[in-house]
Amino acid sequence: MVRSTRLLVAIAASLPLAVVVLAGPVTTVVQTTYQDYIGKGTPEARTVLTLDSFAVAADHFPAGAGFGRFGSAVAASNYSPEYLARGYPRIWGLGRTVEDGRFLTDTEWPAILGETGFFGAAAFALGLVTIFRAGRRLFRTARQPLQRWAGLTLVGWLVALLVESAGTVSFTGPPVSGAFFALLGVVTALVDEHGQVDGHRQSRSTPGAVSRLRVSSTL
Repeated sequence: MVRSTRLLVAIAASLPLAVVVLAGPVTTVVQTTYQDYIGKGTPEARTVLTLDSFAVAADHFPAGAGFGRFGSAVAASNYSPEYLARGYPRIWGLGRTVEDGRFLTDTEWPAILGETGFFGAAAFALGLVTIFRAGRRLFRTARQPLQRWAGLTLVGWLVALLVESAGTVSFTGPPVSGAFFALLGVVTALVDEHGQVDGHRQSRSTPGAVSRLRVSSTL
């Protein structure tokens, strides 16, 4: 409890400095991103894919268009009928050839939403929340520093991949995805089903067992 309070105080004390230092760079990134993807008045590949993924999910409700139909490598190599129906050959970066279609797999979420629908995207997001909770649980309950480090690394890596997923294929693209899910397997193995760390679970005795122990000790 004391450690958590000190951590919160340290974060609160450093927050104003972080705002001052990061305000300029963050503002520049936001303005540049807006200008690149919205402000030009011409459709950008990443923007088109993201917005159309909602339309594809709605058109094929509830399960989406299916695997290999939108935003994925298979959809690009076989040039999905969804692309033809939406006029993608006329949009730079979304064409048929390898050179013209270089941005067909440029981001993560259009494939998840377009191919698996709203329910599939929600399930994927729920899985990310579960991963976050597993890493946080290990970090908060583990006694060994290396185990706590593994939990913290998983949480930090998840946040980084989530940010990157807006502009690249992060959760399903090699080689990062393989290393990330390998770490997830390690963390999952360290945390048992009750949320305690293996080797440090406190013994739990039932009232009946305690009563029998007391009776036997008096005999």
